[in-house]
Amino acid sequence: DGYLVMCSKQTLYGKEDYFGLRDFYCLIKMLYSLCRYHQTELNKRIVVHAVKRNFGGLPHIDVEEIFSKILLVLDDTEIGPFSDPLSLLRVSINSELSKDSTFERYRYLLLLAENHVALDILFQSRILDKRTKIMFGSSFPLDKKSFNICHNINRI
Repeated sequence: DGYLVMCSKQTLYGKEDYFGLRDFYCLIKMLYSLCRYHQTELNKRIVVHAVKRNFGGLPHIDVEEIFSKILLVLDDTEIGPFSDPLSLLRVSINSELSKDSTFERYRYLLLLAENHVALDILFQSRILDKRTKIMFGSSFPLDKKSFNICHNINRI
């Protein structure tokens, strides 16, 4: 249900292709991987983390509210302080999970911003460091040609 609501809400805000089935598949994969890694059953903390990691990003959509039906049937595990955007990024980038070679890897982290302010915040918060690889996109018409798109996909 939550996924279908996300699809309809994103359309209301003119972002009909912002989330798709790949995001839903990655949500399911992340839920399974987090439960396996922490050797626990599904709980609120894991669901909130995975939902925000896979469906966060649109400022007018409260993903926690959309997926609240599943949160009602889970145990009363405290959600914790990691659910704010900076903490979520910090956990996603610096997590011990990403250093465990046996752990099933998540999708790459994609941060969309219209200027450098987001990068400045991430570097000042020490979430990113000089080893971080950053790719910049462009909205120039010639940069949207298939050659440039293929080149950027290969870089990823």
